[in-house]
Amino acid sequence: MSPVPQALRWTCALALTSALSGMGHAQEASAEVRRSFALEPRVSSTVTLTNHNSRLGADVQDRALIVQLSPGLRLSRPTGRVKGFLDYALTGSAYLKSPAGSDVQNALSASLSAEVIDNWAFADLTASITQQAISAFGVQSVDRSQLNANQAEVWNLRVSPYVKGTLAGFARYEARVNVVANNTRNSSLADSSTAGLQLSLGGLSERSLVTWSADASVQHIEFKQGRVTDDGRARAVLSYVPIDDWRLSLNGGVEANNFVSTGVQRHAVYGVGLNWTPTERTKLSVQRDRRFFGQGHSLSFEHRFPRSIIRFSDSKDASANTGQGGGSPQGSNYDLFYQLFASLEPDPVKRDVYVRAYLQANGINPSAAAAGGFLSSAVTLLRRQELAYALTGVRDTVTLSVTRTESRRLDSLAQVQDDLSGSGLVRQQMISLSLAHRLTPLSAINLMLSRQQTRGALANQSSTMNSILANWTTTLGPRTTLVLGSRLVNYRATLAPYKEKAGYATLTRQF
Repeated sequence: MSPVPQALRWTCALALTSALSGMGHAQEASAEVRRSFALEPRVSSTVTLTNHNSRLGADVQDRALIVQLSPGLRLSRPTGRVKGFLDYALTGSAYLKSPAGSDVQNALSASLSAEVIDNWAFADLTASITQQAISAFGVQSVDRSQLNANQAEVWNLRVSPYVKGTLAGFARYEARVNVVANNTRNSSLADSSTAGLQLSLGGLSERSLVTWSADASVQHIEFKQGRVTDDGRARAVLSYVPIDDWRLSLNGGVEANNFVSTGVQRHAVYGVGLNWTPTERTKLSVQRDRRFFGQGHSLSFEHRFPRSIIRFSDSKDASANTGQGGGSPQGSNYDLFYQLFASLEPDPVKRDVYVRAYLQANGINPSAAAAGGFLSSAVTLLRRQELAYALTGVRDTVTLSVTRTESRRLDSLAQVQDDLSGSGLVRQQMISLSLAHRLTPLSAINLMLSRQQTRGALANQSSTMNSILANWTTTLGPRTTLVLGSRLVNYRATLAPYKEKAGYATLTRQF
């Protein structure tokens, strides 16, 4: 093992130990701090009658009654030296009138931040447990409670301690360590560990006519089923601000990696950027760079109307994220709306509360799939486009989401069997439309239409899944919610097509 990755590991371990120690001291600071934590237990019970269960895609229908019990809890702290939230649920499923036995699934969403040393040392932690499709060409489903051999439980943990401040009164600095671990339950296809270090410098004034910044990063990635790869980059950025709304930038530097070769190769990188912020409700950012794989880019646009918000993004970059096809941040409905409402509520704790209340009020399952994806074990070239729109009226809510991805294998030397080893290109696109109407202050109806298409390089790598979901949500008491719904799913594929009809009822009690 090279000395750089070894040094990174020691640096990450020391930084993590220091951060956790500081978090512990912060939690023990006073009784007032301890009282500021909020614990909200809950329990949900769902009964689903479906004509398909454990053999999705089989020639015979497998009618079954699925009974689920899902205890969960939410821990949050909105202010203080340690703040954030953690939401966890354990779902047990029993399959009646079916040869399938039982199943247990975990669901976790957590985001924590800590101020370890006043105004200098900090630490961020995020964690998730989600159900994801193993292969884009395998059987797909909209309900992740159904037993599906093409589904896996993926665990992700990211710890990032960092320090920031000013240097000699002329520049600001930040040094950050990133430690990321991915693990797949009952498989090792997407298992990986990443250790990285980021350094950045910049001028103290961001309102000057000309500003400067510089950044450098190094990253060591170990794929359990793939190769060990290293990546480093250093660049300088010069920005010109003719007026307050506009910022033009030029950047140049060098990057070195072994993504496409056995040894590390160095390449020059350079690019241009544009940021336009005419109001706090409108943001446009464009970046185009010459990279080792060719042209890379990122574009994002967002505008908030009085009762609606629209977002569009388009990016092309190398990705080492092994989940969701190499980099999708949208594994579920919760993930989709958590991103969509980022500008409405920047604080992660308050946004989590807002999103969960929004989904519950409209009868939308937070853990249901929002976008397609697949698991990979090598560096991927990912092109991703997203359009999201949400309109919230007095009694009506409309949500539209369109996602399109193109994934290609960058690391052709990796000896791993996944979708990109059998197909040079995987294209996926998904469109979903949700219409919700509040009947009374205590009840609402919701209709969701979705279509997911997957295409590969081979003729038999093709599938289309159309689904219609309708439900009625009502509040039975201050902390009790009932959802009655039904769904139709038509999955067309060269292999293992199926049609499903199902009805379900969910009762949730918060304590």
